[in-house]
Amino acid sequence: MRVLSGVELEAVNRVVEHLRCHPEDLHRNEFRELREYMASLGASIPPPPDTPDVSGVRKEANSDDEEEYVSEPDSQRCVLEPVSDDDIAAYDGTDPTPEDEERAMGLKAQAAELAADGDFDKAIDLMGQALRIVPGKAMYWAQRASYFLKCTQPGAALQDANRALDLNPENVRALRVRGTVNRRLGKWEEALKDLSEAQAVDYDEGIDEILRFVQKRTNDRRQFQQRKKEAQRLRQEALRRQREQELREEEMKREQQQQRDQQQSGAGDFPGGAGGFPGGAGGFPGGAGGFPGGAGGFPGGAGGFPGGAGGFPGGAGGFPGGAGGFPGDAGGFPGGAGGFPGGAGGFPGGAGGFPGGAGGFPGGAGGGGMQSFMESLFQDQELAEAMKDPEVAAKLATLRSNPMAALQMMGDPKVGPLIQKMMSKAMGGSSPGSSPFGAGASAGASAGATSHADAHHSDELD
Repeated sequence: MRVLSGVELEAVNRVVEHLRCHPEDLHRNEFRELREYMASLGASIPPPPDTPDVSGVRKEANSDDEEEYVSEPDSQRCVLEPVSDDDIAAYDGTDPTPEDEERAMGLKAQAAELAADGDFDKAIDLMGQALRIVPGKAMYWAQRASYFLKCTQPGAALQDANRALDLNPENVRALRVRGTVNRRLGKWEEALKDLSEAQAVDYDEGIDEILRFVQKRTNDRRQFQQRKKEAQRLRQEALRRQREQELREEEMKREQQQQRDQQQSGAGDFPGGAGGFPGGAGGFPGGAGGFPGGAGGFPGGAGGFPGGAGGFPGGAGGFPGGAGGFPGDAGGFPGGAGGFPGGAGGFPGGAGGFPGGAGGFPGGAGGGGMQSFMESLFQDQELAEAMKDPEVAAKLATLRSNPMAALQMMGDPKVGPLIQKMMSKAMGGSSPGSSPFGAGASAGASAGATSHADAHHSDELD
């Protein structure tokens, strides 16, 4: 059974949250399969809502819907009525005369008496006359604003309160009127600000009750906004994680594809080793050259060991350098700096060079044959005794730096037999072609020994 990933569960939760806030969207075509699945479980799906005739209603009612979502029913909620122009000229900064101020104060007093009797319409009319005389008095605008508020004309009350606060931002009555109007409009933050400032200057018990109500609604709205912001953050975080997961999956697919491509491209290659000695026109091609292993081997040069059509075959074998060679010294044969260096000619004699064959030093594929060969040398008593002779040891050591001297030493009464015995052991009783020195080298060595013997015999005859 497949388990949903965290990203998929986040996507499901986002869909459920969206449908909880907007259940009418369940009837969209995108959720057809979801509706069918819910119906198969026996769920009751409400019918789709009627399509509104007026466009833009949802956009205009968004703020109200949010408030209703977090607010309790409010019987004092209202809307602003249209406000007509009262033809009162704007204050131009001219100070009224004492007579004008006295006449305006009389009208203001009469309006207050009428308002006390509940006749707010006449009180508003008298305040209008007074404002035409002294339009720069903030208290007159604030007093008429309070009368408009009593008459349930919040639009006119708000307009007069704003005019009063333009003249005097600290007018307490104007702050109370504007704060009360904003409270009835559901503008809790604005109402909280105005009413708090008014209470800080002049405390009023009636306004305090309104202020507590406004504070509660403000806190509710702030909590709602905080939850909404947190939900938005979670949605964004889920989208970010989903995108990161998609990127990781894409990267993983690319890496897997690259690995498959590399495997397919590598399947056609011939897996070779370190190289070997391919046949050719002659010499030992191949960079540092010669036999792999050690520092040297048979380096290629101007000619190397000419090898006819074949050359010395490479592969896993070859003449390994390194730990082996002649015992009794730090070097080995042909490891170290030496090896059989090729030159302009190579070993003379024979059809030429190292003939191809099964390849390498007898005894197996490389290092294992050399090891068994050296072990057999150590076990030979004659060789071990001969190595104790300083002269023999010195001449054998010379072979490290000049292996070609082996041909010259074949006629040496002490060293010659040792070299032949080593060659015999190296051949292991097989045909001369399997000699590590090749057919040409063996023939050359034999010819050298024979020539030396014939010369010695001729000397005796003379």
